[in-house]
Amino acid sequence: MLKVRVRRWGKLVPSIAPLFPCYVFAFADLSHVYARLKYTNGVRDIVCGGDEPLVVPESIMHQVKLHCEQGPIVLPLRRLVKGEPVVIAEGRLQGFAAVFERYLSGSQRVALLLSSVNSPVRVVIPASSVEPAAEMINGRQGRLL
Repeated sequence: MLKVRVRRWGKLVPSIAPLFPCYVFAFADLSHVYARLKYTNGVRDIVCGGDEPLVVPESIMHQVKLHCEQGPIVLPLRRLVKGEPVVIAEGRLQGFAAVFERYLSGSQRVALLLSSVNSPVRVVIPASSVEPAAEMINGRQGRLL
C-alpha cells in the first residue's frame, strides 16, 4: 500500500492506495494453474513478454514484502521548481493555475504568481494546497505523501 493525498469533498486528504493497482503477484506453476489464475475474479490478464509470462525475481518480491510489513509506503515529495506550472488544489483559489515562485518558511508555505488582467499577482498559500500541473490526470489530482 502507498500513502497518497486524494481529493475528497473539495479537499486533499491523506489516503491509502494500492502500490500496484490491478496486479496480483502469484507464486505458481503456470503449466498447472494458468487458466484458473487468468480467469480469477478481478484479474485482467497475465503480464507477458512476448508469449511468455514475466517472472518477478524472488529478491524483488522479498523487498516488496519487507516494505509491506512496515505499513504503507511513504514516498518523498518532489520539490517544486521556480517557474513550474502548478494548480491550487484547495482553499478559496481552488482550481486556479499559477506559477511556482518559491518556498517560504521552509517548505510549509509557498509564493505563487497568478495571472490577472494587468499583471501577475503574488499569493502566499500553504504548500500542501499546491499540486504540480503535470500531476493532474483526467481532471483528478493526487500527490504522494
